[in-house]
Amino acid sequence: MVLRSMFRRALLIGLLGCTSAKAQEWPKVGEAAPAVTYAQVLQALEGVDTKWEALRGKAVVVEFWATWCGGCVENIPHMNQLEDQFAGKPIQFISITEEEKGDVLRFLAKHPIHGWVALDPKRDSFKTYKAEGIPQTVLIDAKGRLRAITGPSDVNEKVLGDLLAGRDVKVRSVLDAGTPAILGAEPGAPTPLVQVMIRPAAPVDVSRVSPGFASSRDGRYAAYGVTVRDLLSDAYDIPASRVDAPEWCSMLRYDVSIVVPHGGEADQWPLLQQTFAQAFHFRVRHEARKTNAYVLQTEPGLELKMKSSAATASKSRPWGGQGEFDAVGAQMKSVVWVAGIVLHAEVFDETGLQGRYDFDLKWNHKDPISLVSAIREQLGLAIVPVEREMEYLPDVVGSGCCCADCAQNSVHANLENSEHRPRPQPEGRWVMAQAGTICFLRTSRCRLADWQAAKDSYHL
Repeated sequence: MVLRSMFRRALLIGLLGCTSAKAQEWPKVGEAAPAVTYAQVLQALEGVDTKWEALRGKAVVVEFWATWCGGCVENIPHMNQLEDQFAGKPIQFISITEEEKGDVLRFLAKHPIHGWVALDPKRDSFKTYKAEGIPQTVLIDAKGRLRAITGPSDVNEKVLGDLLAGRDVKVRSVLDAGTPAILGAEPGAPTPLVQVMIRPAAPVDVSRVSPGFASSRDGRYAAYGVTVRDLLSDAYDIPASRVDAPEWCSMLRYDVSIVVPHGGEADQWPLLQQTFAQAFHFRVRHEARKTNAYVLQTEPGLELKMKSSAATASKSRPWGGQGEFDAVGAQMKSVVWVAGIVLHAEVFDETGLQGRYDFDLKWNHKDPISLVSAIREQLGLAIVPVEREMEYLPDVVGSGCCCADCAQNSVHANLENSEHRPRPQPEGRWVMAQAGTICFLRTSRCRLADWQAAKDSYHL
């Protein structure tokens, strides 16, 4: 269910972008850079002309980014350091996003960006510079010539020094990866009638798509950088927390493409099951068992503390994994989603609340169980430990090794002779090699100690 829900989640946080079916030429390095257009600039000094034409004579560093993009957020301190280091020199840093002003301002209040922040709601500049995968950095010299299209982590003091001096900029270029395409639909290639493809995840430099990106339209589903556990979850429509799989299934990542005739989306998952069994030599069985879980609910005498929202769509973002969920227009499913991730367990919504709400939920990210009291005190909701009977994939059995080296070469090495023999795993997880077969048993991913502590606090 991870991949199936990933698309819905992507819509929730504004993740999705669409690759144009019509090939578009990249701007050419060494030639005049196309104008970078934007509707508004934030954080410019009063009286400064922010028009693109006014920047002639300055070097420009354009960063395509978004508040929801983990790689973008991780690179903010690096870019801020460069901005500070080159302060007073003829160079302008511009971070450009397609998001709404209110969302950006809320983000900047917690994660400052030192340069200009430009708004491009129509994505005109994103299209001009083919910024399908972000973060993406564009370097333009003082004469208006395009010097590089790269990533922020590749920009450093020497690179910017060369840019200011008008010298050739030696930096890794995303242009080397060619035109990004939906898996199985490269430019000029016929569209497959039916296709299921699983490959080891391509580097971002090749795919130009961040891990976790998913798109779905017209019978075509593509996901990048997803784990084997996620694939099992979606193939069999069971949450990943109920898929008992070896440790490597949560570590190795793959790109996935499923193509079926338009209107036949229900056929995607049986096809994935069959292909998955072939690719990883898996056999599975289903089993119902009692499981530690949580229920999100209202409670008599507990006052609801969330504000009703006027927003018609969710603009909610848990930023940076630092114990904060800043929500605008969030529904209860968003709270359930965050709680499930933090508590490492399934959470069921039994609040009966159908509206949208604004709130800023904070908890101690080093202590996951602190989320239970935070939800109670800050939202006015109770999250209660329960036991529920749920369906599991308890014994996924594979007849070969799927280590990184073997996966890259599509080789399934026999465990009798494999250097990648499974090892005992912590928290009751064991992987046992026997007669060339991978078998494994493990406890529920719900952390028993956390669940028991919450249960004790409710005297259950």
